Order: sequence, then C-alpha cells, then structure tokens
Amino acid sequence: MNIKKLSIAAVCGLVATMLGSIVPTMLFYSPHLTSLAEKYPDVVNALPNVVPVMIGMIVYLFVTVIIFDKMGVKGTKEGAMTGIWFGSGLWFFFNTQMMGLLPALFDINYAVVDVLISAFMYALQGAAIGWALERFE
Repeated sequence: MNIKKLSIAAVCGLVATMLGSIVPTMLFYSPHLTSLAEKYPDVVNALPNVVPVMIGMIVYLFVTVIIFDKMGVKGTKEGAMTGIWFGSGLWFFFNTQMMGLLPALFDINYAVVDVLISAFMYALQGAAIGWALERFE
C-alpha cells in the first residue's frame, strides 16, 4: 500500500469536496440547518462544531481512497462516475434511514435534493481522487 499516493489522493479529494460544497452549503444546507435550529434549538446547532465534521471527513476520505484504489479507479472520468454512484448510494441510504428515525428533520424533499447535490459533490471528489491515483501511481 503506497501511503504517499493514498495521502495525496485524499488531500485532492478533500480540496475538491470543500470547493464543490461552497455553493450548495450557502444555498441549501445553511438555510435548512438554520430553520431546523430555530424549530429545535435544543437539538440542532445553527453553526455545527467543525472539529468532529473534519475528523469524520478525513477518515472517510482515506477509506474512500483505499476503496477506489482497490477497485482500480484511474483517471478523472472513471473517478467521477464512481464518485456519483458511491456518493448517491451512501446519502440515499443515510437519508432514508434518517427519514425513518427523524421524520420531522428529514423529509422526502430534503432527501431528494441532498442526494442530487451529493452526486455532484462526489463526482468532483471522485474525479480528483481518480486523477491523483492515476497521476501518482
């Protein structure tokens, strides 16, 4: 296992995800989170604690990079396509579970929009990871 290659791919994925999430966060996620925080102030923070979010993102990215590497994903196109189905599947699963557990917080409209946005963000992430895995072989 080439730790240097995997680390570079994870950093590329992190940068792509952060850049790709700026507009969706401003237009969709922040307003949604703010409205939930107003309705449920004891449950939802309007401004999330970014430390656990970043720790989770870094661990998740390393796992994703290892999976992409083991699958033989190479190049931006293959990475983007893999990212789309990987991210869409992950967030479809998560959102449907949350719809069942917390229906007041996760409705079908939110879930559909979130899966579509996730497909876009994971396409960028996958393309960056695929590029790095091919480039730094």
